[in-house]
Amino acid sequence: LMDRIKDVQVGKVKTGMKGKMGNKGGVLARFEIEGTSFCMINCHLASGQNKTKERIEMLKEIYSKGFNSNVKTKTKENLIENHHTVFCFGDLNFRVNLDTDSARRLAKE
Repeated sequence: LMDRIKDVQVGKVKTGMKGKMGNKGGVLARFEIEGTSFCMINCHLASGQNKTKERIEMLKEIYSKGFNSNVKTKTKENLIENHHTVFCFGDLNFRVNLDTDSARRLAKE
């Protein structure tokens, strides 16, 4: 498999303390396998019940700045949204604002 992995790039985006600290943000990796592009994003977003808008803004920032720091020119191939498959995971801190019974009932549906 290793000989089929091409065009590996990594990036990071700091979003904590107005972009000055790395306590929040994302680390990214992209690569291609036989012409199919993959992007992996691991995020740590703001916590707190009332910080949904802040988390969404952090995700937007990660998506817009993803590989800018180590790619000389922003090309169509290194834009996150142009990959064939994108995985976004980590400590996203989004909250389900439902009581336990309602959440379980909806999960079953």
